[in-house]
Amino acid sequence: MKLSDIPLRPTNRMLRQFAAALLVLSLVWAVLLFPAVRARPVLGALFGGLALLGAAGLLWPRAVRWPFIAATVVTFPIGLLVTQLILLVMFYLVITPIGLVLRSTGRDPLQRHRDPRRETWWAPRRETPDPERYLKQF
Repeated sequence: MKLSDIPLRPTNRMLRQFAAALLVLSLVWAVLLFPAVRARPVLGALFGGLALLGAAGLLWPRAVRWPFIAATVVTFPIGLLVTQLILLVMFYLVITPIGLVLRSTGRDPLQRHRDPRRETWWAPRRETPDPERYLKQF
């Protein structure tokens, strides 16, 4: 994911999808937070304004162009951070334990063990397969 992936000229379809999501999510949040919305009229106005913007975006997609771009620009760094964290967790919780188990059991898939009797560390070259073999898949 790179900065140039941010759509600065979104299509009408993208804008309508964003407007529909905005409409649905604002209504869902308003219903879920109904006690808080009832106690604070500002929240009701906020959710109502977002729902109104979403409905307007469904009819006229260009109405949500700048909110779409702003939301995309704001969430882009969050996506980068979350992606890096997921990769980090996967590496340290999956790859590292596998490597430690292989190392502790003495398995060496890369054949990196030291053998002082060897004159060279070059691996013997395998014979080049016959090109006819590529035509016989099974």
